[in-house]
Amino acid sequence: MRPNRIILTKKRIVHIYFISLLDQFHILLSHSPPAKTKVDKTFIGLHVGSKAIRDFIAAFKPDLVICGHIHEARGVDTINNTLIINPGPFPKHYAIINLNEKIEYELH
Repeated sequence: MRPNRIILTKKRIVHIYFISLLDQFHILLSHSPPAKTKVDKTFIGLHVGSKAIRDFIAAFKPDLVICGHIHEARGVDTINNTLIINPGPFPKHYAIINLNEKIEYELH
């Protein structure tokens, strides 16, 4: 029987992240944004992002985090040197991200 939901524990997030270490850039793709950023703020000003994701970023310092969930928080922020992009709800909004010598992005 296939589960209808996957629970991402800190251990599972770390496991998935280390699989990506073979690449030039370290990227975390997460449905939830990290807590207390520009990309986790609701229309009424509440920060509703994940503390676990924020702790993960602080500990492992990925180059890029791509997240969503908070549709109204479309935008870009950083935690230290980690770039965080919430492209907003598709198909009206999306991001083009180029991973060349450096990370370049365009929000549409």
